[in-house]
Amino acid sequence: MESTDRISAESAWLHRLFSPGPARVSLTGGTIHFEERLGNVQAKIPVGTIGSITVRPSWFWHRLTIRLTDGTERSFGGLDGREASLIRDAALEEAARIHEAAVTEAIRSAKALSPRLTWLDEELRQLFSGDRYARYQDSLKLHEAVAPSLRECEGLIREYLEQEAREALDRLESLESVESFEAARRKANSLFVSNHAPSVQAAALTAVPNPLTNEQAKSVATDEDVTLVLAGAGTGKTSVVVGKVVHLVRNQSVSPDDILVLAFNRKAVGEIADRLPGELSKAHVRTFHSFGSRVIAEVEGGAPNVAEFAKELKLSGTLKSILNELLDDPKESDATANIIASYHGAYESAFDFHTRDEYNAYIRSVELRTLSDVRVKSFEELEIANFLTKHGVKFCYERPYEVWTQTGEYRQYRPDFYLPDYDIYIEHHALDELGNPPRGWEGYKERVEWHRRTHRKYGTKLIETYSWQHRWGILLDKLGERLEGEGVLFERVSQPELVLQLARRLIDWLAKLLEKFLHHVKTNGLSPEELRARASERGTLWRNKGFLEVFEQVRTRYE
Repeated sequence: MESTDRISAESAWLHRLFSPGPARVSLTGGTIHFEERLGNVQAKIPVGTIGSITVRPSWFWHRLTIRLTDGTERSFGGLDGREASLIRDAALEEAARIHEAAVTEAIRSAKALSPRLTWLDEELRQLFSGDRYARYQDSLKLHEAVAPSLRECEGLIREYLEQEAREALDRLESLESVESFEAARRKANSLFVSNHAPSVQAAALTAVPNPLTNEQAKSVATDEDVTLVLAGAGTGKTSVVVGKVVHLVRNQSVSPDDILVLAFNRKAVGEIADRLPGELSKAHVRTFHSFGSRVIAEVEGGAPNVAEFAKELKLSGTLKSILNELLDDPKESDATANIIASYHGAYESAFDFHTRDEYNAYIRSVELRTLSDVRVKSFEELEIANFLTKHGVKFCYERPYEVWTQTGEYRQYRPDFYLPDYDIYIEHHALDELGNPPRGWEGYKERVEWHRRTHRKYGTKLIETYSWQHRWGILLDKLGERLEGEGVLFERVSQPELVLQLARRLIDWLAKLLEKFLHHVKTNGLSPEELRARASERGTLWRNKGFLEVFEQVRTRYE
């Protein structure tokens, strides 16, 4: 029958009376339909999905049973035997015709696919043989071709592949996942590098002062598009670079004239060039800047002029000039002055360090200066000093105590702050809520007790503050309450001029910091959006935000 012909059979009305279900079954367009009395279709079964179809007699009628290839069954009873048989025979005939067409298509596809599978298999076999280095990009292209080829092998196509292609397919399937593919690549490359390390060491003997170690030789033998070698100062990175040049020329037959070696400074260029003897000296060894200048000169017909402020010795001065311009600009001076005066270093508690020496080293590195240009020894002392300055309270920092106290055990006592107008001493103690100092601060607690005894002995007035108050955010509130209780008068002082004066004194520090930061930003090609994203992920967020605000102003003027 033609696939467009329609054959149908209707169940007997008496059967439907006792056995509810579809009223009609029909075959049309290669699909069996189970229909209700009014023509609504309950189910559609393409004949291509039929595993078997049978007609069996029952008490009065016949039953048509269809088993699908997925194991499910559909049954239709109350049919006339002749009509049911017609549907069965027509469905089997149509299924055979569809299967025959599918086989023909599978044979055609398998014939076209077989050479591709064997080619892929051979390419991967050679790539992973260990005879050559399997570069990531080359391997990636092959792996990207494996997945679609495997997808084309589904169904009947697999059965009609040539024997060699079926064997290739089995091997390719084992490399389908990225993990398994990369494992095979790493294994092959490890074998390649190990096999070639001895020849690298032998070739490099004439050019490096000491024989290359196994790790250095393996770095040289690695033939990836990009190879990153991480090692500390003085561990032989220059020897690896020289060894790479020697290996390429003597083991890989690369012409020295085709090799370019770039370094950051002239000293490194000189070291590398001095180690390349004979024909190896024809390799081009340049700094990044000299190479770039040479390329521009060849392309544009003349060497470019480098801006004076772009030179290393001039850049810091240029940035300092820009910062002074910002401080002179009423609209932009606040952000610049605040970052210099308030955010000179990231706050670190003494309790976060392992030893007192570590903490002192950090404090020395950030150079904490108050609004009145006094260098103090902790961030908490900085807050206290600036609080006193902002409120018009005159103070002396670490002035010798009014009574001579030096003994064989203690040096002359120098309280943190002395208020001459009120004859009050302020001591800020690095103590927690339990009265304990940071770890490693030997003798500190005893020193605190000696301070207290000294004030009691000579009847001097002492106000104490503590590190735990800073952690709780109440340090300045508590200090203000104590001072007011002792009759200290507060007079709000205009801050902008104080901040500007301090900012100008510390401007060298910020210029140097911005110089380093600008170098890293330009080297890594970081956009303002990327910088802001990074600033929100780590460190003190408000300090990061303030610094970036100043940096963007400076960068705009610099560009």
